Amino acid sequence: METIPARRVLYRTILWAVLFMGVLGSATLSHAGERTAPAGDPIDVTDILGNRLILEKPCSRLVASFFFEEIFALGAQDKIVGWTREYWKGRRQWTWEKYVNESGFGVEAIPDVGKTTSGATNCEIIASLNPDLFLAPFRLPKIETWLEKYGIPVLHVDFHTKKNICNSIRQMGAVLGRQERAKELIDFYTEQTRKVASVVSTIPDEERPTVYIEVGINPYGTFGSGYMFGNTVSAAGGKSIADGFGIVKTGTISPEHLLKANPDIIIITSANWAEKGHCGPPMGYYATGLDRDLATAKLNRPGWSELRAVKNRQVFFIHHGLSRHIYDFVALQYFAKWFFPEKFKTLDPEDTWKTFHKRFLPVPYSGVWGAALD
Repeated sequence: METIPARRVLYRTILWAVLFMGVLGSATLSHAGERTAPAGDPIDVTDILGNRLILEKPCSRLVASFFFEEIFALGAQDKIVGWTREYWKGRRQWTWEKYVNESGFGVEAIPDVGKTTSGATNCEIIASLNPDLFLAPFRLPKIETWLEKYGIPVLHVDFHTKKNICNSIRQMGAVLGRQERAKELIDFYTEQTRKVASVVSTIPDEERPTVYIEVGINPYGTFGSGYMFGNTVSAAGGKSIADGFGIVKTGTISPEHLLKANPDIIIITSANWAEKGHCGPPMGYYATGLDRDLATAKLNRPGWSELRAVKNRQVFFIHHGLSRHIYDFVALQYFAKWFFPEKFKTLDPEDTWKTFHKRFLPVPYSGVWGAALD
């Protein structure tokens, strides 16, 4: 395991503090009542890639590649001095607009470091912001070598796979000095997932539905059982028809495989993709309902009219972003209710999502995030 020397991090942090006292980024709002952890022992964490990170004190200047909602949920947005804007302004336009318009936080003023997969040029931009820490996804395992010459430590976290979610938020809470808030998030996450797991564990295999879940912008694109919505299907008690097809994370099945599998349930992911010319109903903060015409258009493919799920009106749509964040339990609850409506009569995933907004996010709930094609 690689250890990032605390002495180098401390020296650079002190130097920056002396030269630029008081400059802590362009935005200052944080969650009311949240306190930074007091100074004490060095912060020592090991990230999901097995890299050990030691900080003398909680990070005060953060550059993030993703995970902006997790940072907000931790009440640490005042620490952000730079981020990859492309992910949410370019790919999640409605979420970006929601935070611009309703968060009360100056998201537009935060410097954009560009696509962090581009290499050394972006690392120079990152270094110019003098961060204490760079927050990276598991998909950038070599970025620490790019930033090493600048003495910038890197923490890798992962919200794509369920086994890493709680540990990732715990590590983020530790390095950002938001341990108490992290515990609240983990407790809420655990409570909401247990509502499903406690019931699903009692359901015999023969009663579990077969499920096809499709990436809305990629016809016949789907997920492996351990990744994103593939996780969610199995955790909610479904049996993915992609299992055994050789897909680890994301991949494509053949139309013939789908027709032969003839799933009980079809779920299609969506977002605000209609503006990009992709077929599918817009979903997210500013959706006012499920666009039936765009939803139905997704089913107009050879042989689909004969599929069991289509005949039985067991076709559903879910917001694509619900699969890779601390709030993936919202999708889990939608799936469980769709798979076993009688067993989950009282479960209300929309109310759960509203509650999460009230407790942890700086914007109010709105829009459409999960819907059935009636």
